[in-house]
Amino acid sequence: MALIFAKAAEEDTFVALYAQLLADLTPEFPFLKGEMQKLFTSYLDVFTDAEGKQDQTSAEYGKFLEANKRKTHRRGYSLFIAQIASKGLITERELLDTTLAVARSLIAHAPATDEKLLVEELADCLTNIMGVAHKSLNAFDEMKVMIKELKGLTAQAPVELPGLSFKSRFALMDCLGL
Repeated sequence: MALIFAKAAEEDTFVALYAQLLADLTPEFPFLKGEMQKLFTSYLDVFTDAEGKQDQTSAEYGKFLEANKRKTHRRGYSLFIAQIASKGLITERELLDTTLAVARSLIAHAPATDEKLLVEELADCLTNIMGVAHKSLNAFDEMKVMIKELKGLTAQAPVELPGLSFKSRFALMDCLGL
């Protein structure tokens, strides 16, 4: 299961195929649903812990390297999560929680000049998710509030949010339908 998540993140061209593979295997192997839930929960950290601060002890260095490797594949994970949600393998609520985590992280990092690449990546992740699941997500009140916040973000002047590059702004406008 972990290999499927990792391969989907690395090879985003085949994300839909990996999601379909899981959808086909889950009815015959019900325990996969539980395993997928565990992995989904652990991969949510890729979006919520976007800063990736280094651990100070050598004992934790292996965990630090593992976390950094997973963070390099955020775009693939976001697309994969959206695809498995469209197949009913995770709930709409779980997809909403992921989407809100990505959006909150983007909002938190947008004021920082040195976070442009991270913000661009998070904007791409939002675009991936919204491209697949915007209809189901728009039914939630929390998403309506977040969309309003993100629209306000794009309306601010670039000097107020130096971490929000023009690429990020256009990605947000695209996913928000502006």
